[in-house]
Amino acid sequence: YHNFQDQKILLVAHSNQALNDLFDKIVALDIPERYLIRLGQGVKELEHDTDYSRWGRVNFMLQRRLELLTEVQRLARSLNEDESMAHTCETAQHFLLMHVQSRWDKYLKLLKEPKKAEPTPEGHAITQTRVAQMFPFCAFFNNAPGVLFQG
Repeated sequence: YHNFQDQKILLVAHSNQALNDLFDKIVALDIPERYLIRLGQGVKELEHDTDYSRWGRVNFMLQRRLELLTEVQRLARSLNEDESMAHTCETAQHFLLMHVQSRWDKYLKLLKEPKKAEPTPEGHAITQTRVAQMFPFCAFFNNAPGVLFQG
């Protein structure tokens, strides 16, 4: 998995016990659980807290979708935009294109063209403080575990 992340692997074994043993070893390899599914009757014999069955994977993805839409809602709130953009994945994609990407492109443009930024008293157009002030997503990252900008 780690070397060929874009490829899929199918394991077939002569018994459910053999397949479960292989599956236990794969789970221990630090592969994100969203990439693992155990099909067949042997899934009931797995001794894991996580449900690796077909329905378990569907429920995992639905839960992940809700978590991500909550983050979209928080981002919309931090940008003073309509929070209803977080109701569906489709509206979240629209929010990304219309509100997030446009702010990000504007920020990158300001960084590349320091002449358009007002010079500081020291004569520098772009300083580390100015970079932090121009960053459009500071409010969203207020709860980040580390400091975004030093200085």
